[in-house]
Amino acid sequence: MVDPGYVISPARPGEGERVIFRYDDTLEGLLTAVFESYTHKPPPAAIVGGQYQTQLGAWVEDIPADAEKAERVAAGVRRRLGADVYERIWTAFLSNEEGKGDVIYRFIRLGMRVGPSVCSRLTDPRVMALDRLAARVSKEAGSLRQFVRFARMENGVYYARITPENDVLALLMPDFADRYRTMPFILHDENRQAAGVYDTREWYLTSAGDFRLPEYAPDERAFRQLWKRFYDAVAIRERVNPRLRRQHMPKRFWKNMVEMTSLDTAPPTALPSDISRAAVESGVVTAPPVLPEGMPAPLPGPGAAQTEEIAPGSRVQERE
Repeated sequence: MVDPGYVISPARPGEGERVIFRYDDTLEGLLTAVFESYTHKPPPAAIVGGQYQTQLGAWVEDIPADAEKAERVAAGVRRRLGADVYERIWTAFLSNEEGKGDVIYRFIRLGMRVGPSVCSRLTDPRVMALDRLAARVSKEAGSLRQFVRFARMENGVYYARITPENDVLALLMPDFADRYRTMPFILHDENRQAAGVYDTREWYLTSAGDFRLPEYAPDERAFRQLWKRFYDAVAIRERVNPRLRRQHMPKRFWKNMVEMTSLDTAPPTALPSDISRAAVESGVVTAPPVLPEGMPAPLPGPGAAQTEEIAPGSRVQERE
């Protein structure tokens, strides 16, 4: 008699069961699953990530990553649809949405069938879904290019902390490496415990699970105060628009922006510019003194800049 608690899994899906491919949450694994979908009859009903939980009426088949098969799919997409379309697929894969694998799978199947005209099918749900993923990732990367704040460590390396929703490190690193060509820096994604490292020659991504940072440079606090004073001084208190500020500067970015946090408790995450630091070190200008704890920042003078875009200063943040 068979133990009722012991279930023997069938070797193949039963009649009427949907076949679902499950990949290992890597782009290589996803493209391998797409390759295998062309050899499986009928094609799988969906391609899901590693966190997918098996459901009744579905047969889940794990697809191991294969570099050769993945490259054949990537080369086929670039040849058939163009390099720009493949870059859009790669950008969409950086999304944090669980169903991204199936969205990409359906888009590739459609594109390989209809050709380059797939990009003009703006009302097709498969095209719309991919464009939405890619747009969300690109938008967050664009925001972080403005809101990243670097701090100089005592060893001369610059460090910045980010907490993005999507895996945008690979999109950010080329821009910052080009912008700060002579500055070694580390861009740390706390949500994924990953880091982008630039050594003034090339950049690479690495794990940051056992990240150990040196102390901040001795003058870092003074430069943070200098930046915060400038940000406060150019604010126009009568024209503060909290709703507009949150629209252009979402609150989820504030915790890593020194101008939006308290100097006494926030980590040093901002610098005014290299020119300002060089001027201080050469004696051309004098760095502001460190304010005693509890002392408020000075009010802006009558000659402060009057610009609406920078108007939302952190000093008036308490009004919200």
